[in-house]
Amino acid sequence: MYFDAFFFLKKQEKMNFGIFNILFRYVTKNFLLSFAIVFFCFFLVTSLLEIMEVVRRIPHGHSCFGGLIIELVVLKGITTISSFFSFTVFVSVVLFYIFINNRLELTAIRGFGLSPFQILKCLIFSTALLGAFYMGIIDGVSALSVEHVKKLERQVFHDEQKENSKITVTNTGLWFKDKNENNSYIIYAESFDKHSEAFLKVRFFKFDSSLNFLESIHAQKATINSGAWRIRNALIVDTNGVEKQQNDLTIRTKLSLRGVNKMTADPKSISIWNLAKYAKMLENVGLSTLRYRIQWCIQISNILQMISLVMLASLFCISYNHRNPKKYTIKVIGVTMMAFPIHFLNNILIALGTNETIPVFASTFALPCLFTVLFWILMHKSRQYV
Repeated sequence: MYFDAFFFLKKQEKMNFGIFNILFRYVTKNFLLSFAIVFFCFFLVTSLLEIMEVVRRIPHGHSCFGGLIIELVVLKGITTISSFFSFTVFVSVVLFYIFINNRLELTAIRGFGLSPFQILKCLIFSTALLGAFYMGIIDGVSALSVEHVKKLERQVFHDEQKENSKITVTNTGLWFKDKNENNSYIIYAESFDKHSEAFLKVRFFKFDSSLNFLESIHAQKATINSGAWRIRNALIVDTNGVEKQQNDLTIRTKLSLRGVNKMTADPKSISIWNLAKYAKMLENVGLSTLRYRIQWCIQISNILQMISLVMLASLFCISYNHRNPKKYTIKVIGVTMMAFPIHFLNNILIALGTNETIPVFASTFALPCLFTVLFWILMHKSRQYV
C-alpha cells in the first residue's frame, strides 16, 4: 500500500512537471512572438521616419544612389531602436497580456496550476534571453552601424566634414589631426597630464596645403591655451634633417582641451565587450574614461530596466475582469503612459551622470533597482500573486 501511494505521488509529480514545462514553453513562445511583432513595428516606424528625414536633408539638385539611402535608413533604424530596446520589451509584455486575456488563456493557464508569479518567472526568463540577444547581437550591430552611418551621411548629404576630429588611441599614446589657415598637422603625444592639462612628449608633423611634409617639432610638453598650442623648448627638424631650437613656439588651432576629450571614439560605436579595453587605453594616456564607464553601465542596466518594466506591466495587466473590460483598458493605457516618463527619467539621470552631477552607478542603476524594490513591495500586498 505504501509503495502504491509512493509511485502514485511520483507519477503525479511527473505529470505536474510535464504540464508546467508545456505551459512554460507556451508562455515563453507567445511572449517572444509578441516581442517580434512589436520589434518589427517599431523598426518599420523608425525606418519610415528616417526615410522622411533623409529625403528632407538631401541637398536640392544633388544626386545620390538609392542603395546608399536604403543602407543608411536600415543602419540608422538599428541604432535608433537599440536606444529604446527596453521599452520595446515593455510593450511586448503588455501586448502579451492583452492577447492571452482576450482569449481567456490566462484563466486556463491558472486552472492548470500555473500561478501568476510563475507566469512572471517565465516572462523574466524570456526577458533574460532577450537581454542576451541584445548584448550579443543588437549592441554589436548598433556599435558597428554608428561610424558607418557617419560615412554614409557624408556620401548621401555631400557633407564636407573633415577627418581631423578624431583621436586614435593606442597603448603607446594618442594620434590626432589639427589644421589652421595655412598648414595641417599630425600630432602624437605619449600621454596627457590632467593636473597640468598638458600633452607630454609630443611630436608635430607639419604639412602644407598640398600635404607636402615641411618639418617636425619635438617637445616634452605642449598645452592648448586661448586658441593656440603653446610649446616650450621645441626642437624643430626640417626635411634636410637640420635641427633648430626654439624656446617659445605658438601654433594657431581651433582645438580646445574639452574638444580633445570629445574627439575620442563615440562610446556608442564600441560594443560592450570592447568598452573596458578602450577605456583602459584612455586611462593609460591620461584621458577621461567617464563616457565609456557610463556606457558600459548603461548596457548592463538595460537588462535590469527590461526586467523592472516587465514587472511593472505584469502588476497592472495580469488581472482581467471580464465584467468590466473598460477598467482593464484604462489600466493598460495608464501603465503605458507611466512607462514613457520612466524611460525619459532614466535618460535624464544618465545625463546627470555624464555631467558628473551624480555618481555613475546611481545614474544608471538607481531607477531599475528602485522599481524592482517597489514591485516586490506591491506584489506582497497584492492578492493576485498569491
